[in-house]
Amino acid sequence: MGCCSSQPTAEVESHKESLKFNNGKRFRLLIIGKTGSGKTTILSKVCGEDVADTPSTCRGHHDIEKEIVFQNNDKLVAHDSEGFEAGKVEEVAVVKNFIEKRNKEEDVYQRLHMVWYCIEMNSRPIQRAELDFFSVIWQVPVLAIITKFDTFVQDVLQRLEEENEEEEEIDDAELEEKAKQVAKEKFNKHYRDPLLALPHPPKAVLALSETHKSTPNDSRLTELIQETLKALSRPTEEVNLSMANELTLLFATAQSADTRTKLEACIREGLKDNCDTWPSSIERRGMLDVWNISWLALDPEAINIFMRCLSKDIDSGSRVIGNWGSPYATEVLTWYSNKLNSCKGEQMIADTALIMEQVFLLKITNVEGLIKLVKWYDQRSPLPTYVRNEIMKEHRKPTNSRLVGMGAYRLVDIVLGRPPGVASLNF
Repeated sequence: MGCCSSQPTAEVESHKESLKFNNGKRFRLLIIGKTGSGKTTILSKVCGEDVADTPSTCRGHHDIEKEIVFQNNDKLVAHDSEGFEAGKVEEVAVVKNFIEKRNKEEDVYQRLHMVWYCIEMNSRPIQRAELDFFSVIWQVPVLAIITKFDTFVQDVLQRLEEENEEEEEIDDAELEEKAKQVAKEKFNKHYRDPLLALPHPPKAVLALSETHKSTPNDSRLTELIQETLKALSRPTEEVNLSMANELTLLFATAQSADTRTKLEACIREGLKDNCDTWPSSIERRGMLDVWNISWLALDPEAINIFMRCLSKDIDSGSRVIGNWGSPYATEVLTWYSNKLNSCKGEQMIADTALIMEQVFLLKITNVEGLIKLVKWYDQRSPLPTYVRNEIMKEHRKPTNSRLVGMGAYRLVDIVLGRPPGVASLNF
């Protein structure tokens, strides 16, 4: 991953301080891949900052014990291995020993939680090194990531264009589609199918394209994030269901590559913390933690001010279903109190999730910006009206269920499915 400078003392102290608030809970990832395989770009997008600028030492498979830490993300720590050459048994042994050593740690957060094995896509089938690696039983989930799929598509397209250059009329769109199809067939034949047929296959084999163009709200890494969450959610002999759920939430919090994943985790945390009682002003701390805003986590006074602002402008406003002045005030008077409280709580949770998404995307770094954003959302954004109307539609539907509330899946669908016209605040 290239050589990085040693960590300055001030940054070391800042990182230690942030870990105190984080209770030492960090998601631990091993990323494997040869130089040029694209793993640095992947890690940069996932951690939310340029890995080339992170405090570290020179990388290499001999440095697998070294922790790669991030200045603004204290919930993620990475280890790096430079991949394997065919027949180099000792290189696989280094990784095997590292994983076994980590898995003996009593502290679950000192153990390794996930391995991403990166392979650059080209015209050759997988190599002997991959066959050897996936013939070993690993005590941690492994995903195989086939990188630079888009580059391979372009290589195929160039070859097709050369083969058809004598043709008078060439349909560019048709050639592009054919190139994608050929590349997909190569992916399945040379990578996916052979890897999944090995004695101890990866949990998933996926192809990544245009990773360098990925942004949190237009992510090219959604499949990687979702497959990682899926692998983490499965209990094993080493990880029970409770810990699997905790690690899944920790990774959703630690990753910065996909806001849709954060929105879903944020909503689920809000429902978990509030659905038993549905207070008039909801509990939000778990929801805020999902967004991993480091400066906010380190400033209790800022959190308190932000919480009060949300309670005053979001929970008590006339936009909220059932509150005084609400457009549906007369209709909901006939509802049972549990149904009304559920409806109101779901609206507050959805509003909070959407506000936090903008705090994250806009990189707001002070209390004044938070207050300004909340007031803008309350007074001028089209999103609250959309959320309120969709929640009302859902609660008007007849149901035979004794359960109160629409549940996490539907509320997530409402937030993620907002129309393009109200997809962002343009704050």
